[in-house]
Amino acid sequence: MPGDFGDRLLVSLARVTHPVIARAAACLAACVVTAVTAIAAPGAAPAASAAPKRAVDDSPLGVTLDTMTPSVIPRRGPITLSGEVTNRSDDTWTDLQVYLFHSATPITSRTGLADAVETEADADVGGRVTDEGRFDEIGDLAPGETTSYSVTVRRSDLAISGAPGVYWVGTHVLGAVDGVRDGFAAGRARSFMPLLEPQTRKADVAVVVPLRERVRRGPDGSLLGLGQWHRALASDGRLGRLGLFAADSEGPMTWLVDPAVLDAVGSVAADNPPISTAPDGSGPGGASEPSESPAASPSAEASQDGSGDSGSDEGGEQGQEPTAEAQEATGWLESFLADAGGDALFALPYGDVDVPAVAGNHLDGILESSERLSADSMARLGTAATPVIAPPSGYLTRSALAAADPGTAVLMSDLAFPTVEDTVVGQPDGTEIVLSDSAAASGGPGPQSRTNLLAVRQRILADAALSALAPGRAQPLVVSLPPRFDPGEDWQTADFFGGLDVPWLRQVDLLSLLDKSPRATTEQAPLYPASQRDAHIPLANQLATQELGELGRVYADLLTENDGVADELAKVGMLASSYDVRDRPGAALTRARSTAVRVRRTMQRVVIDGPPFVMMSSETGPISVTVENQLDEPVTVRLTAETRSTDLRISTPDPITLGPGQRAPVRLRADSTSIGVHAVTMVATTEDGSPLGSQAQFNVRTSNVGTVIWFILGGGIAVLALAIVVRLVRRIRNRGGSPADDDADRPAAQPDSPTAGAGTSTGAGTTA
Repeated sequence: MPGDFGDRLLVSLARVTHPVIARAAACLAACVVTAVTAIAAPGAAPAASAAPKRAVDDSPLGVTLDTMTPSVIPRRGPITLSGEVTNRSDDTWTDLQVYLFHSATPITSRTGLADAVETEADADVGGRVTDEGRFDEIGDLAPGETTSYSVTVRRSDLAISGAPGVYWVGTHVLGAVDGVRDGFAAGRARSFMPLLEPQTRKADVAVVVPLRERVRRGPDGSLLGLGQWHRALASDGRLGRLGLFAADSEGPMTWLVDPAVLDAVGSVAADNPPISTAPDGSGPGGASEPSESPAASPSAEASQDGSGDSGSDEGGEQGQEPTAEAQEATGWLESFLADAGGDALFALPYGDVDVPAVAGNHLDGILESSERLSADSMARLGTAATPVIAPPSGYLTRSALAAADPGTAVLMSDLAFPTVEDTVVGQPDGTEIVLSDSAAASGGPGPQSRTNLLAVRQRILADAALSALAPGRAQPLVVSLPPRFDPGEDWQTADFFGGLDVPWLRQVDLLSLLDKSPRATTEQAPLYPASQRDAHIPLANQLATQELGELGRVYADLLTENDGVADELAKVGMLASSYDVRDRPGAALTRARSTAVRVRRTMQRVVIDGPPFVMMSSETGPISVTVENQLDEPVTVRLTAETRSTDLRISTPDPITLGPGQRAPVRLRADSTSIGVHAVTMVATTEDGSPLGSQAQFNVRTSNVGTVIWFILGGGIAVLALAIVVRLVRRIRNRGGSPADDDADRPAAQPDSPTAGAGTSTGAGTTA
């Protein structure tokens, strides 16, 4: 049917003879046929979204808007706009002129403002001020050349209605190519300027600036990508500009700080040492002073797998003067803490941990540990900070909100609670949620950068002005700047804070908003896009974070005079579960696992040397082993014996403390209740029994040989004693008997004896 309809329509239109009308009719028919076919055809793809798309700025001249003075339309006086023009074409533009343009009527609602931001870059939104002397002639521009401009008009030159609201304002650049001038703008820059009476009720505005950066550390805990940090901390780098931006702030401002970033700057300031295992005053005595030059930890000696190579581009050595980059980082850290300390300072969980991911896997211990590490880090820097959970996306799951401590502030996007009108809302458990305004944070209109500092300032002013004009109860406007906010190279010319100093705007911070009781309480679950859930840090990364935290505690228990290494390793582990590695979780997981391998191999350098074989000749006997500390720091070790037989018990000796390189014998007592050979594994552990990975295996032969020997010896002695007694009795009996008995006891004479023969003959003769 659709095909027949199209054929008949095309045949009918073919009868039109006027060529222009015929072409127009043919195009219309093609569109109609395509639409009808798409609708009627079974299984046809859905039509594309009709949402307006901002056109790519393909104008030959690129125009920036760098300054706007004043930031609002004044009642009288001059208005000056300035910036730069760049020739992006292959033609030479001549006789260039820059005009100020403005709209005649204002935008009066925030919905209208949001629509205005999305207009096409070349849309006609206002007329130019063309009076003589009210435009800037900037001459000619060859391809690739850039020049600056400045245009000034008086308030009286503006053909505006004067009604309160927000007006379009910007610049048009006109010129000629090959002497041809068509009157169309070859380049433009656009923004907004509010117009309000000074007595208009004040609008509360809180500007939230994040201090976030990707932090990567190698297996020894040293900072990776040191050169990138040097560039970022320079005065023309992103962090360097943020530091200057903090110093330039005049009104109340709120900072969201990841303490891992400040620790990274501290590593740069110290010329990037690895984690230290030197005595730090945290051992049992607590009297040791922290080492000024941290030693390698895990131990800097060569690791067996080669994974111990420092990932830093360069590092300081003991006794060397700090490098210029280290001194610059030291200055940045001191200045930032001093300047931001005067503002509302909020500390994110250490490493900016992916809170929805860990809460979804019920690994709340990671969140608790990251919050504790965050508080400890800020305390060591001597700065008080309020704990906060503020996801870069602005979204949190219900489980993440439930995992948050009620005393921790939560900053989310208003898109997560689209039906909530209040800026500060409470949860039934007492958690307070501050909703940032996603529209105001999206920046200004194109075609120039939407998020340069001037565009952001004017968008904040525009939204604040319309909020102040709106009927009903005024809500504070919280504007959270992008996670990787960069003030830009020309941030000082934008005069961000000076432009916000207008009579009808009051700058506030999050602390002042939270001090007020929430005006609403909601139990509804926040919206959480599927794209955010798909981007969660994998479980393997979270388990690696957990593993490094546990290894750090074991390592700290091993070291006699350094407990701080536990937190340092836990901090390295947090980086594997950071929001910032969502795009590359595999690389972060590899780094965490390499650190864990290095720590294990370091702890295994507490070595047990046991005998190859032990022979026990009785039920109880000693077993001697030797323990050696091959580390550079003192350790406290306990030995435990493991055997699968219940007939052999080996006592556990008291823990021993060994100095660096020291060996010591350990004597254990073994008790056996049977005869046989028993396999024994001697394991080195911490005082609380956590294994260190070092062990010795040997066999113990037990027997009752000693008991049998004593029985034999006892029996023999008893027989000997009995024989002696019998003989003594006989002798005593013989001494007390008659002579006849004695003669009877004597042996008879032998017949062949000479004496016997003589006696016999004589006797016989006598008798005869």
